[in-house]
Parts: sequence; C-alpha cells; structure tokens
Amino acid sequence: GTLYHWELPQDLEDIGGWTNPEIVNIFQEYADLVFKTYGHKVKWWLTINEPSMAALGYGGETFAPAAYENLTGVVEYQVGRNMLLAHAGAYRLYKRKYIHQNGKLSMVFGGLFCIPKTDHLEDRKAAERCFQNTYGWFGHPIFIGDYPPEMRKTIDELSRREHRNTSRLPYLTQDEIAYIKGTADYYGLSQYTTYLASDEASDKSNVDPDIAYPKFFRRRLMKDTGVLFSSDPSWPAESLYLYKVVPQG
Repeated sequence: GTLYHWELPQDLEDIGGWTNPEIVNIFQEYADLVFKTYGHKVKWWLTINEPSMAALGYGGETFAPAAYENLTGVVEYQVGRNMLLAHAGAYRLYKRKYIHQNGKLSMVFGGLFCIPKTDHLEDRKAAERCFQNTYGWFGHPIFIGDYPPEMRKTIDELSRREHRNTSRLPYLTQDEIAYIKGTADYYGLSQYTTYLASDEASDKSNVDPDIAYPKFFRRRLMKDTGVLFSSDPSWPAESLYLYKVVPQG
C-alpha cells in the first residue's frame, strides 16, 4: 500500500503543501488513520513514492503542483527535508502503535541511473554525483544517516558562490538525523532507464544543454549535479522519448 503518490489535497496545497513544516504532523495523522483502517490487510507499505521526483514539482512545472518556480534550487530541498521527516514519523508511528500488524515499511527511491559517458575520471565522478544527488538524497539519510557528504559539499560550495548566507540544502539537526536513520525495512526502487553522465566542466562536445536535453534536465536540481545527461544513439528508444532500453542499467 502507498500512502502518498503526489496527490496532496488542495486544502493542504493552499497552505504551502510540502513546503510547510506542519505537513510533517499532518502526514503522521493521515498515516495513523490509514494504518488503523487498512493495516490488517496490508503487509508491505510505501510512505512516499519517489520523493526526489515529487519535490521537483515545487521548483517548476515538471510535476504537480507546478509551483514556486522562482524559488527553484531552494524550495525543493526544503520539501525534501519535510518529506524525510514525514516518512520517519509514519515509520516510527507504525513500529510504536501497529507493530502487531507485522507489516514492512519503506519509501520508493527514484533517481537517475547513470553510467560514465567515457572512462575518464571526471566522467566517472559525474556518474557518482548523479547517484548521490538523486538516489542518495533520500537513501543516505535513511540507511546511513544525514545527506551524502559529496552532495553536502557540492550544494554548500554552490551556495557560497551565489553569495548566500546559508546553504540551499538545509542542515539536519543531530536529533533529526537519528530520527530519520533506520526508517526502512527494505529498499524500494523505481528504475526507468539509463543515462550517460559526463562532467559539465570538462565535456567538450559543445552541446547546448538547454537545447539538447528535455526541460526536466534543465531544472536547477539537475544542474546542481554538474552533470550533462545524454544517451547512446545505439540504445533502442521506448515509446516515451525520455526512455531508452538499456538492459544492463
């Protein structure tokens, strides 16, 4: 059973949706009702489907609610923090109150599966940044604790270059890190396709990313990775233009 797959009621969107910290408590109340009503039937729970993708809806028009485009690069990370805390709250509520139902809980981790465009060191690092800034954004706090160090370093440095007083990636308190860590009984993976990753600073292909890549990849969070995304022309295309058939990925 899935608690949230991007269908937030309008009344909650009207107070800021996932940008409002109060959503953490509201989500826990909602989870309590769902567990109480359906928990005797459901043994596998997903709290939030692909939070890394859902958060993009708060930085532009890619996904619902298609809002706050003027705050892109800031608001998505705030949303991510609230989603992590909401997920952890639902998980700990279940383990405290509904453990007798013998269910398993996690979230669906969505991201971009990247392989290096070349064997050059910079492209291999770019592929790793792709993983850390998408799958690791939520997976690292839950399974290891806190945000990935490379993601933290990158966003902090970009924020300094932008002359910001604070990092665009919120800092979790030690209590929040402990609260979030360990709140998954299994790893739920959403995988669609594979991308080639090259380092934006060293890629000399002279391809304009604003022309070559779909709007999704021009979102601020994708640019934060410092990665150029592409695909191998030999990969068969699926019916959706974004997706290529890459069995090894």
